[in-house]
Amino acid sequence: MATTPKFDESFKNLNPEQREAVECLDGPLLVIAGPGTGKTQLLSLRAANILAKCDVAPRNILCLTYTEAGAEAMRKRLIELIGRDAYGIEVSTFHGFASSIRSRYPEYFMRPSTDTLVTSLHQQEIFDRLLKSLPFGSSLGGGSPDMPAPNIGKMIGFVSKIKRSGLDYDTLGAIAQQNIDAAVWLTEHSELLTLACERASAALAERFEEEVERACGMAPTSLTRPIDCPAGTYVPYILELRDAVRRTELIDEKGKSSGYTKVRDAFFGGSNSQGRTFKIAEQSERLKTACNVTRSYQSELDQHHLYDYDDMIGDFVNAVEHNDALRQVLQDTYTYIQVDEFQDTSRMQWDNFRLLLLGGLSQGADSLIVGDVKQSIYRWRNGDWGILNSLGNKELNLNSFPVRVETLKTNRRSETNIIRFNNQVFTAAIDYLNALHLNELKEDCLPLKRAYADVVQESPKNTEYGYVKAAFLEPDDEHNYTEQTLLALGEEVQRLLEEGVTLNDITILVRKNKNIPPIADYFDKELHLSVVSDEAFRLDASLAICMLMDALRCLSNPENRIAEAALMENYKLQMTNDEQPKFTTATPLPEAFTSRRETLRLMPLYELLEELFSIFGMSRIEKQDAYLFSFFDAVTEYLQSNSSELDSFIRYWDETLCSKTIPSGEM
Repeated sequence: MATTPKFDESFKNLNPEQREAVECLDGPLLVIAGPGTGKTQLLSLRAANILAKCDVAPRNILCLTYTEAGAEAMRKRLIELIGRDAYGIEVSTFHGFASSIRSRYPEYFMRPSTDTLVTSLHQQEIFDRLLKSLPFGSSLGGGSPDMPAPNIGKMIGFVSKIKRSGLDYDTLGAIAQQNIDAAVWLTEHSELLTLACERASAALAERFEEEVERACGMAPTSLTRPIDCPAGTYVPYILELRDAVRRTELIDEKGKSSGYTKVRDAFFGGSNSQGRTFKIAEQSERLKTACNVTRSYQSELDQHHLYDYDDMIGDFVNAVEHNDALRQVLQDTYTYIQVDEFQDTSRMQWDNFRLLLLGGLSQGADSLIVGDVKQSIYRWRNGDWGILNSLGNKELNLNSFPVRVETLKTNRRSETNIIRFNNQVFTAAIDYLNALHLNELKEDCLPLKRAYADVVQESPKNTEYGYVKAAFLEPDDEHNYTEQTLLALGEEVQRLLEEGVTLNDITILVRKNKNIPPIADYFDKELHLSVVSDEAFRLDASLAICMLMDALRCLSNPENRIAEAALMENYKLQMTNDEQPKFTTATPLPEAFTSRRETLRLMPLYELLEELFSIFGMSRIEKQDAYLFSFFDAVTEYLQSNSSELDSFIRYWDETLCSKTIPSGEM
């Protein structure tokens, strides 16, 4: 394929490190891309360069991203660079790719294609029944017979986290049982519980250390044998206790036993007066019970031909691993693979494409992985930055294909002074944290140093703009900490205004919403500035969010004519004049929505909302950013302990989230 003028122009604007990555088309390439380094442009240009220089068709290129927003951005950029051929390139999220393969090759999946997605209500009913059937006194039981079991939400989150991590319940159960057995053995064969009840002192710390060494050295092999699991090797509890004591200075240079107290509080529960227990015993009993409950949950799903969202990924992994024919078809099709935001990839998602990646490499093709462990923000969703940080190690099965690493150091987005400040702060922080590690464990913290080895960025700008001021506030005799904060904020805003900065260009960020009212009140009454006010707006006052929720209602229940009518009307109202001719009575909603209802319904909630935002062109709606930021933050928090099932989220919106308020300002 010949290059386009747009490609040639964009290629000329690349800096040397970007150009090196775009032109590297042999073997696996890892690109460390920090903030503002142009990774979307790089990914798109490299895909276009593959088509221009390699004997491949667009369908042979697979681009995987972590979010639908990232996929949409890459699609748009590819269309700009190569035109119609961009539509042939597979650009998808991990879940979206797994779902599409299941639809195309159902014969390779153990679960029948007639199986259906379990609804949130049914999922809750199953866990409610299972939890209430637990014996009296169970750590996960309890609650009133007339009310839902108290741990339903936690169990749904537990199931999702375990499935995404690639762990299995048998392994977790074995770990839990080993921990329980270790606590029992230490109780019967050591004096640790007795010593932990005594008053802390230097003499006691020495006796405690000796008893830990004696007991752990005598422990049977069954309690010290490591248990292998997909996420790595689990260190047995007895060895963990021994190692914690060995690496901790139980007595400091002043003869104080603060180190001993730290270890005691970490491993022992209870109190000196009422007796001590091994914390791990109760924790492991709870884990063991949770594993038994989730086994029963999965058995019931299978019995009734149901599956949940995370089963989609698991089914795909099993299909690829156990079907040579399917694996060969996919490896032959997707010879060039590019993965974005790899630092947020879970162990299960890694298993998703690892075999495909190796297949392409074995055929002489290449692959590109882009990520930055310093930007890992989805650990609560089992994003495992450790995979990226150790890419190329034998555990990842890429050792036979040397991984080339390129680092993008030039930050085009930020101003020079901002970049310089970040460089100094992070460099100093890493040195400080490594010094602590070195002092305590007598060795460098290699994972930390490896992750931040490339933290220093460069600026392409000749002018030095950007301003950073850090102030550490402490209360004094006249003002407490809150008052000191308000005074400092006021003084800084006044200084900015005097230098010509407008109110619209000043933003005050706070950690929690509860911090907003005192700031708003101070600025209003003391400074007479309308930066923010104590008035608030509900999320359901946002046109964009209401459209998102109506779209979810339509996907959840295609017969919901009220939601469909509201969505149609709002979509019609928000369209710009130059797009009005495209709006007809026969097709009142975007075809990308009406023709993909089933596919959209199966997407994870967060990615689905991002996709709907793009499909309906909601970026055209003015003054929605404050609402949308607050809404998506709430969705992120919701998903920490809940599944992506639509009915459940819609109910949460109706009952709770719709009334959430955001501070007003100059909206």
